[in-house]
Formats: sequence, structure tokens, C-alpha cells
Amino acid sequence: MDFFRFVELECVFNWIKRIDGELKEQKLILTSFANHICFKTYRDIHMPSQLSSSKAVQTRSIIDREYVIGGGSDKKDFLSNVAGATRLVERDIIIRFNLYNIPSRKVLYRGHEEEDQIVKEIVADWKAYKFNFLRLTGHSWGGQAAMDITQELAHHSVPVKELITLDPVSMLPFSSVPAEKWVNVYIKQSFWDNTVGAIPVVNQLVSSVATLPTLFTQSGREGGYIANVGGQLGAENGAYNHEMDVSHASAGDMYQKALSLLPLAPMNPKVVGVR
Repeated sequence: MDFFRFVELECVFNWIKRIDGELKEQKLILTSFANHICFKTYRDIHMPSQLSSSKAVQTRSIIDREYVIGGGSDKKDFLSNVAGATRLVERDIIIRFNLYNIPSRKVLYRGHEEEDQIVKEIVADWKAYKFNFLRLTGHSWGGQAAMDITQELAHHSVPVKELITLDPVSMLPFSSVPAEKWVNVYIKQSFWDNTVGAIPVVNQLVSSVATLPTLFTQSGREGGYIANVGGQLGAENGAYNHEMDVSHASAGDMYQKALSLLPLAPMNPKVVGVR
């Protein structure tokens, strides 16, 4: 083989090596890009907790969630053990308005005594992306529980989109409640409510003795006694308030009115959910 033929073959060999190296580099780039796309797709589907770690989560899934929380003697608290459970909010709100059968909403009936369990359940389901829209509805002591839960959920960055309190009662006044929208419907306040009844603790002590016999009547078990002992809160700071001339046990009527008022309630722009 002459010298020139050797040089020609050497050049061809080097050219082939260079092309092969470039092809390998392109292959590595394409492989890396493909792996990135595959991982991103897998992450989006199977690892939602990695998404939007510092962004407000506005849209999550198509399943809505509502908790309807009963007050004293409604489900299984200490008063229901004495006088029997009324299941008032289940009968007068959930069943009356057929909430169990709304396809786009998961409705759960709870008692105010299940407050801690509700918080744990909501936080776990929020992290698992099991709901998009959270509404808390509470009647009587259940209204107090709904406000407590809303405040606790804020510490876990879980937003409450709508809070409905129906003639809520509490031993002490409440501070600001961080719900995106809050409608508070309460029954018409009497002279007693606005005077002695407005004094925390004193009102409860006097009322608990004076109205004790009503605990064993239907109206007393359904909230009359609880309202007197618990201390009706009336209008609340931060809520869209509405007064109704109904009894404390008229949970369904107050709920229906609250729903009609939700579009009028102002938005709280500070309430967001953060992963």
C-alpha cells in the first residue's frame, strides 16, 4: 500500500470516528431529554406532592367536599348520651336537600365532638388531592367547631373556600376566621341576648340552670337548651351576617338562606392553599 493510499484511509477512519462520536453525543442528548420528559410525566401523575411547592393551589380535582357539623346532642356527644341523639343537621339539611346524592360533591355528616378527627381527615385528603372545593357548614356548637377547624386548617395551608355557620354558639367570642367566604346566619336576638346573655360565662351559668327542664323536650334537645347554655354568638366579625326570625332548631331554613347569600359574601383574598 503506497503512502498516499494510507493517508487517504487514515483520513476516512478519523472521519468515521468523528461522526460516530457526534452521533453518540447526540444520542446522549436525546436520551437525557427523553428521560426528562418521561420523569416529568411520571411525576405529574404519581408524585403530585412535588408540584407547585411554593405556589397557591387553586384547582385540584373534580371532587368537592362538604362537612355538615351538628351541635350539642346532635350525634354522639355527652348530651346525646343523656337525652338521645337528634341527628338534626343530617335530617334537616343533608336529607332534606338531598345532599348525599349530589354526584359532584362528597358530603359528610359529623358532630362537633369529632373536631380533631375532621381536621386530620381534611389535611390527609388535601395532601392526597382528593378534593377541590371545601365547604364547612356548622350549626350551634357545630358552628363553633367549623370556625375552630377553619382556623386550624389555616396552619396546615388548607383553604376553606366557603364557611357557613348557622346560629353558632360558643362559651367565648371568636377571633378572625380565615375562610375565603363566610356566611353567618343567626336567629333574631332578644333583649336577654343583647344584655346579660352577651356576658361570657355568666350567661351560660344562669341559662344552664333556668332552662335545664327543656333538655328533655324535643325543641330543647334540638338546640333550644344548647343555644341557651352555649351562648349564641350572633353577628360575627369578618362574616357576611344575616339575622332570621326562626328558632335555633331551624337549621335547614338557615342553611337554605345561607346558600342564597354566598354570592353576596365578600372574598378574602388572603386565603389560599399552599403545598
